[in-house]
Amino acid sequence: MSDLTDIITGVQEAIAAAGKPMVIRRMTSVSNPAAPTQPPVLTPTDHPCFGYIATVRGWDSANRVVTSSTDAYIDPLSIAGNTVESLNFITGQGDVLIADGRQYVLSETLHPEFQGRIALFWHVGIA
Repeated sequence: MSDLTDIITGVQEAIAAAGKPMVIRRMTSVSNPAAPTQPPVLTPTDHPCFGYIATVRGWDSANRVVTSSTDAYIDPLSIAGNTVESLNFITGQGDVLIADGRQYVLSETLHPEFQGRIALFWHVGIA
């Protein structure tokens, strides 16, 4: 557990140095059991967090073009209720990240793990 704690602490320190406050908004569909023929109501739930947004550029030698992707790196422990032992909220594709007055839809999910535990919420190609 010591190595895991060291890794998670390192992620937190790195994001704290370069990141900023953000909000992750998840829309959930809630049906009304008293009116089953009515369409479900979408309800937003906001999760304040701390993260970093970066544009990553690379070279695609096969197609001979420069590629670019905007990625989001989010500290899992900055979300209320999450601990090293238990993540009660995990970001996912379709969640909306709100930062600097802009909204980004989270897409491809790469959550690196260490000793079977997620160390970072990482989304590639947010738009």
